[in-house]
Amino acid sequence: PFLGGALIFAITPLFFPLSYAGPFDFPVTYGLFGAGFLAARHEEAIIPIVRRYAWPAFLAGAAVVLAAPVFLPWPAVATPYPLAYLVAIPVMVLASGATGLATVLTSPVLRYLGRISYGIYLWQELATSSLFRRQPLIIEVVAVAGVVVLCALLYEAMETPLIALGHRLSKRLAASGEGVGVRPLEPARLD
Repeated sequence: PFLGGALIFAITPLFFPLSYAGPFDFPVTYGLFGAGFLAARHEEAIIPIVRRYAWPAFLAGAAVVLAAPVFLPWPAVATPYPLAYLVAIPVMVLASGATGLATVLTSPVLRYLGRISYGIYLWQELATSSLFRRQPLIIEVVAVAGVVVLCALLYEAMETPLIALGHRLSKRLAASGEGVGVRPLEPARLD
C-alpha cells in the first residue's frame, strides 16, 4: 500500500500541472535530477566518450538553454521548450567536465556561490522586484550584488552554525541510544 500511495503521489503532477510549463514540469524536474545522478555516478565512463565532441556539444546545449527563450515566441517556449532542458543541461554538465571548464566551475569563488545559491534563490526577489526594475543598470547591478552579499552573511552567520548544531545534536542523539537505528548524517564535503 505504501508503494502504491507513493506512486500515485509521484505521478499526480502529470495530471495537475503546477506552473506555466504545465505537465512538462514533472518530467523536466525529475528528468534533470535523474540525469544529474547518472552523470555523477558514471562520470568516469561517460567523460572519455564525450571528450571528442565536448565543445560542440557544450555550445549546442548552451544555445538551446540561453538563446531559444530570446528567439522563440512565448507559446513555443512555454510548451515543448522545457523538454529541451532534459537533453541540453545534462549535455552541458558532462561536456564541461571534458572541456576544461570544470577547472573554472570548481574555482573557490564559484564553489562558494554554489554554497549560498539556495539563499540567493530565496532572496533574489528583493533585487528583481518592481522596486528595482526599470532602474538604471548600475542600480540593478548593485541590488543583485547586495542580495549576494546578504546571502553570504546569512550563510556564515546562520546556516553554517545551524548545520554544525544539527550535526552535534544528531551525534549526541546517536550516542545516547535514543536514536536506535538512526545514524548521524555525515557532513557534506564541498571542498
